[in-house]
Amino acid sequence: MKKIISAIMICLSFNFNIAKAPQITSNVLTEGVYNVGDIINALGDVKFIQNISPNNTVFFSLLDDNRAAIESIIMKPGSGKFLLTELKPSYKLVILGDGEAFLSR
Repeated sequence: MKKIISAIMICLSFNFNIAKAPQITSNVLTEGVYNVGDIINALGDVKFIQNISPNNTVFFSLLDDNRAAIESIIMKPGSGKFLLTELKPSYKLVILGDGEAFLSR
């Protein structure tokens, strides 16, 4: 019985371990999950994304309110600009990889 209670308590503690979203301080984003509302507040209207890393690939994904993928892009090192779909404040932006994504108007 003690093992079951211990297992339940451990599982509950994992559920309450909430990671904070990274802070937006510049147009350059590294790996992480970002709230589009925070990006819009910090940077204004964003229209384009590009990989500015000379050596690393970046995977970009835009998720809607229901966590469904709206847009996904694999950006090779030093890629050109990609036009984004309209960003809404409730969306999430996911960056994966060792590269850096640059957001612009």
